[in-house]
Amino acid sequence: MSDTSRITVRLRPEDTRRLRELMDAGGGSVTDVVREALAHRFAVRMRERRSSRAILRRSGFIGSGEASPTLSHDYKQALAESLSGKHGHR
Repeated sequence: MSDTSRITVRLRPEDTRRLRELMDAGGGSVTDVVREALAHRFAVRMRERRSSRAILRRSGFIGSGEASPTLSHDYKQALAESLSGKHGHR
């Protein structure tokens, strides 16, 4: 029993030319070029899947809003004022 799979691929003429150029440039056989391309594409997809930005984008969590330009510095004061206005001074 073989631990490899045989596939058939239809290529446009420009893709066939690119494949031949890669093979001629030391890329090896058709199998070697396809394996390398598949490994590269898979690695790129996995990096995209793991990136925080990609995760947030897929979840729909990324949004926008308006706030004071200094909010990241004085957010505690802004929160205290907001809560004080909502619940009164405690």
